[in-house]
Formats: sequence, C-alpha cells, structure tokens
Amino acid sequence: MSTATRTTHRPPMDARIRQRRIEVQREHVRRRRRMLGAVVLLALAAAGAVGITRSPLFAITAVRVEGVERPEARLIKDVAQIRTGQNLMTADLDDAVERTRALPWVASAQVRRDAPSTVVLDVVPRRPVGILRAASGNWLVDSEGVVIARARDRLLPHIDVTIDTVLVPGVRIDDPAARNALALHQSLPRDVRSALLAVEAVGARTVRVRLALHRLADPDTYRKGQKTWVRLGAAGDVDKQLTVLRALLGQMRKARAGVPSEVDVRVPGNPTVIP
Repeated sequence: MSTATRTTHRPPMDARIRQRRIEVQREHVRRRRRMLGAVVLLALAAAGAVGITRSPLFAITAVRVEGVERPEARLIKDVAQIRTGQNLMTADLDDAVERTRALPWVASAQVRRDAPSTVVLDVVPRRPVGILRAASGNWLVDSEGVVIARARDRLLPHIDVTIDTVLVPGVRIDDPAARNALALHQSLPRDVRSALLAVEAVGARTVRVRLALHRLADPDTYRKGQKTWVRLGAAGDVDKQLTVLRALLGQMRKARAGVPSEVDVRVPGNPTVIP
C-alpha cells in the first residue's frame, strides 16, 4: 500500500480581515511614534525650563518700587528681600509682596515681572486724614481708622478720643466714637474741613468740632480769630446739620448776637445755641 503525502492547505484569508490586521499594525506604529514624540517634547521642555532657571538672561538686575517717595521705596526694597541675581522665574515674589503689605503704612501692594530682568512693586500708601490724640500719644490715622505712625507736626485736624485700645502702627481702631468722628470728618465738605481746628470724639453719635468762623462763612461776616464749638451727630446726616448751622450763624450775625460758644445741631429740627 502506497503512502500518499498529505498537504494541508489553509483556506484563503478574508480580504476584510487582512485589511483590518494591517490597520491595527499601522495604528500601533503610530501610537508608538506619538508616545516617543511626547517623551521627546517633555524632555525638551524640562531642559528648556532648567535652562531658563539657570540662564543669566533671566537673572534679576533691578527692583523698582512705584507709588511712593524715594525713602519709602528704599525701605520697601529692604523689606521685600528681592535680591539682584535671583532668577526672575523662580524668585518668591508672592512672599515679597506679603511682607510689603504687612507694613502699617501700606494700603495695598502688587508685584509684577517686567521681563527680562526687572521686578516692579506697585504700592499704594495709606493717606493720613487726621491726628488721633489719645492717652498713648498722637497718632496718624487714615480714613479706615488704621493707625499709620506716630504723629509729628502735621497740618491735620486733631481728633481727641478716650479709648482703652493700645495704639501701635497697623492697629485698626474699633472704638465707635472714634470711628464716627473719622467718618464724619470724611463726609464734611471742603470749606468746613478747612475751618476745622479740633475734633472731639464724644460718643458713637456725637462729635464736637471747633470751627474758625471766618473760614466757614463770608470773611466779611466773621473776623479772623472768631471760633465756636459745634455738636454734630451721625456722619450720615451731616448735610442737614450743616445746613441748619449755616442758617443759624447767618441769623445770629444779622441780629448782632455775637459769636456763640457752642451750637448743637445733632437734631436739625431742634437746634440749640449756647451763648
């Protein structure tokens, strides 16, 4: 019996299956290429970042402070601790601006990079509106009631207060009488503010102000040196109070009644004059 050689023939592959396998292989190659490209890009980015942080082109060469005078600018530079030679991209500028904001006479501060090598600190200082005279001394205060510094000879209205708070630069005054006095001062029109000689914070709704009458009214009506005390109420009602005060002073001058020692206009509809 003869032995026949058996040959196994595979059935031909379906053309759709063959095409699908080819597409899968191609997609696999493309995916590997994308992954390789991403790795290369990351490596280049990392190398670039390292290069920037070490490049002398980005070393800080100047620190500029804007918004304040030269002496204050020098102090802010010392406080901010931004040193030339530091890298502009890695220097801790947030910490520098926080230290600047901590100064009691700074209202706000922002920092920005001025490429390639300059740091700029934009500072808004607190503006004193009066001198608070308390048991602990005389202090400059701003419109928000923040103590700025000890007061020296300044042409600002003096606000006399009696408070228990220990005053130091940076403290925000929360005493109701003092806050009302500051708010009232800010709400006064310019001519009345220019006539202020003294301010007493009496209570949360009472402020005594001493006015130079020749600055408040017509100079021909009152002579230089004539002054009076005026009791005012809450700051929000100051316009009505001043309208009544002006009318009273005009009537008294016409009647040649002299200069009153004090006028109380806290209740505009029922003012009181103390000869």
